[in-house]
Amino acid sequence: MAYQDSETHLDAPDTTTYPTIPALFDVLTEADERNAVKITVSFSTELGFPEDVYIDYAANIADEEMAFTVTEFVRK
Repeated sequence: MAYQDSETHLDAPDTTTYPTIPALFDVLTEADERNAVKITVSFSTELGFPEDVYIDYAANIADEEMAFTVTEFVRK
């Protein structure tokens, strides 16, 4: 991988720290248990995992939101 404009080489990301699909469901469960004010999730129509997630824990607090998108994964 490299930056397009400068062609500076980038190291590949350390995917060993990425969460598993079951862990992503745990994130959704925890958000529900913590009474997040907004949980928006789209699931993969093919495999049923959470593909696109946005969680807002408190409407009146900035920067405590979280979001993630699963673009690819490896089955183990």
